[in-house]
Amino acid sequence: MDEFLAIDIGGTTLKYALVRADGSIQPLGSLPTGAAMTRSELAQSLHKILNDPQTRSIRGIGISSLGIVDPQRGMVCAGVENLPALQGFCPRSFFDEAGFAQPVCIVNDASAAALGEHWLGAAQGLDNFLCVAFGTGIGGGLVLNGRLWNGSSFCAGELGYWDYLDDRHYWELEDSAIALIRKAQTQSGCPDLTGEAFFERLRLQDPLCCDLFESWAQKAGRIFANITLLLDLQAILVGGGISAQKEILTPALQACMDRCLPPHSRGRCKVSSALLGNRAALLGAVRLLLP
Repeated sequence: MDEFLAIDIGGTTLKYALVRADGSIQPLGSLPTGAAMTRSELAQSLHKILNDPQTRSIRGIGISSLGIVDPQRGMVCAGVENLPALQGFCPRSFFDEAGFAQPVCIVNDASAAALGEHWLGAAQGLDNFLCVAFGTGIGGGLVLNGRLWNGSSFCAGELGYWDYLDDRHYWELEDSAIALIRKAQTQSGCPDLTGEAFFERLRLQDPLCCDLFESWAQKAGRIFANITLLLDLQAILVGGGISAQKEILTPALQACMDRCLPPHSRGRCKVSSALLGNRAALLGAVRLLLP
């Protein structure tokens, strides 16, 4: 069975795996990224992956990347504050120069996650849904009438910039998963507080964690409600590392969203957790290479 290389370039980690046409996946490893990473270092990481003996017989490369991606030119063109080395990066040209002659495609990471969930995850059978990833930033992948919707300038789903006031005030800077934990670290005086520890304190009804989470969920719920009123979605899937806390997350976001909706719209759009975790974007990137 044909195998494809999937690469997911995020703000802290670059993950890669082999994906087969039936959706089976074999993780191969991960490499660090970050805001300080240079273009040369990014190139070195990609060369290392391409030279891995396990990737020698691949039939194509699907890349999931943070930022605004122009799929027609195959280029990352904006929205790369968490990894500036990606600005203007064109994988097709890079892999051409590296001597790789098979197909290469690139898609925004949240859009890739939406494609993966649509193919093999929580969105199977749905035609209209949004996949929201809370991680280093906040991204969205939008599927309308069964097809990925990129928008007229490939910016559809760029939820991280919601409530933009200036370069220091917009949704993902204030309410990404990492931003939520940083607030808890600062206000609790515990700089080593982890995400897992935050949610454990939340379960124990820690007042500070409860207040921070309630504020976070109210804002997310309001934004989800506005999107639902505009697009009449069937579901909003929550992904990213925070989705592991689904027993707390899903009911809170559903309740906060419904409170911001008129009675006739409540309950129509279901908030649920994405099912595929870190595999979603890897699978979605390769899905674009398949018939």
